[in-house]
Order: sequence, then structure tokens, then C-alpha cells
Amino acid sequence: DAVVRGLSGQAGDGDVRAPHPVAERLAEALTERGFEVALGVGRGDFFVDLAVREGERWASAVLIDAPHQSASVGPMAHYHARPAVLGAFGWHVVSVLPLEWCTDSQTVVDRLERQLRRKE
Repeated sequence: DAVVRGLSGQAGDGDVRAPHPVAERLAEALTERGFEVALGVGRGDFFVDLAVREGERWASAVLIDAPHQSASVGPMAHYHARPAVLGAFGWHVVSVLPLEWCTDSQTVVDRLERQLRRKE
């Protein structure tokens, strides 16, 4: 937990990032379904919108596909580099489109729960 707090900017390093509103709603919904989550985990331009604990470690990342990232994060980093690096370190990565959340949030939460539990 101290590691996640440190990575998320909660340890006083001045790198606090406001969570995306969809990430906040997803955190609430996933918590209600029994998942332990942390918002805005990472440093600088490399962060995940929502980290999900699996057993003793934080191992799943939910990335919100939205332009809230730093201006220096281009499409290559957003769609390829970040998921590849997370995957190389054993993270399971899933993405959420804000439009699909606005259209049918219940379906998004159901899909995420399946993906997180089955590692789809």
C-alpha cells in the first residue's frame, strides 16, 4: 500500500494528478463488486488511471482512453508503449472508452469484472 501511495503522488512528491471522472465512477463500481482499487497510480507521464489489487499485489491496470493525459504523451505511448511496458512487468491491462461508459456504464462494469476475474 505504501508503494501505491508513493506512486500515486500521495507521499508528498508533488505529482498529484486529478483522476478522470470515469475512473472515479469505475473505482466505486469495482469496489462495490469486491475489488480493491487505487486511482492515478504512477509518476509523471507514466501512470494508470486505476490499479486493481490481485491477492498481495497491484497487478491490473485500467486505462481510460481519453485526452486527459499529459500533452507529451502521444498516441504511440498511449496505445502501445504504456500497455507493453505494463505487460512486461506482469500487469494485466484493460481499456475503457469514456463514450462507452456514457452509453452503457453497467455493461462496461460487467465487462471489466469479467476481464479482471478471468484475465481476458
